[in-house]
Amino acid sequence: MNASPSSLRLVYPPDHAARREVAVVGATEGFSGQGSAWFDRTEIEDFIAQLESCVTADDPMPALAGGFFAASRLIDEHVGLRILPHDTVGRPRVRVHVATIVPSGSGADLRQELTASFVTTAADVARFREALTAVLAGQGREAVLEGRR
Repeated sequence: MNASPSSLRLVYPPDHAARREVAVVGATEGFSGQGSAWFDRTEIEDFIAQLESCVTADDPMPALAGGFFAASRLIDEHVGLRILPHDTVGRPRVRVHVATIVPSGSGADLRQELTASFVTTAADVARFREALTAVLAGQGREAVLEGRR
C-alpha cells in the first residue's frame, strides 16, 4: 500500500502538568486544519489503551474528543479523533475533526472547522500508538498517523 498525503499529527507539549493543551493537525487530499483542546494525561492514556484493543470489528472503536463541556457533556468539540472500521478487509479509517474557538458573542459563522477522513492500516495505527506512548513518556513531542491509499 502506498503512503498518501493524508495524516494526523498530535502534538503533546513537554510539561509536568496533569492537564495540557494538545494540538492536532489533520491533512488529507489538499485539505488541512488544526485545532487544540485541553486533555488530562489519563484521557490520553485511555485513548492509547483503546488503540491497543481495537484489533477486531467487535472491539469498541477508539475516540478522543475535547472542547467545551457543560454538565459533563461535550457541547463544543474543538478536537475529535476517531478510528472506525472502513471495509471488510479490516482496514481502519481515521476521522479527524478540528475547530477554532469562537469568542463569545462573535457569531457562530466565524467558526473555522475541518472534518477529514482517510484510510490507514492496523500497522500504522500500532506505530501511532507506540509514538504516542513514547511522547507521554517524554521521549518526543508528537505522534503521527499516516494515511494509505
